[in-house]
Amino acid sequence: MDQRVFPGRPESAAEAERWVRDQIGEHVSPPVARQAAALARELVESALHSINAGAQIAVDVIRVRKGVRVQVADPSGKERDNVMRAVSIPSDEFGCVGGDGGHTAWATLYERDQAWNA
Repeated sequence: MDQRVFPGRPESAAEAERWVRDQIGEHVSPPVARQAAALARELVESALHSINAGAQIAVDVIRVRKGVRVQVADPSGKERDNVMRAVSIPSDEFGCVGGDGGHTAWATLYERDQAWNA
């Protein structure tokens, strides 16, 4: 697992997208890597709407068998039903949870191309 913490500012969404793409490398196919990076951007954008000024957002890249999971956590503690509506990129699995410790949303993408299913 790789993690990076971003400041709660609009530019962080694009920075997270680039960072996720770099972290994934050749673990998944280029189309899945692009999709995961775009998911990270949208999850960070969603988090930015719920945090206070000065708060930080943690982005994790987790390599799973035949795919990758992108996870975004913020300190808001607000469970948001609208996260799924705010994300336009499809994923194979998606979830979110909120509580006193913050809010976390994640999305998992799996390979469809058999050549990448090692």
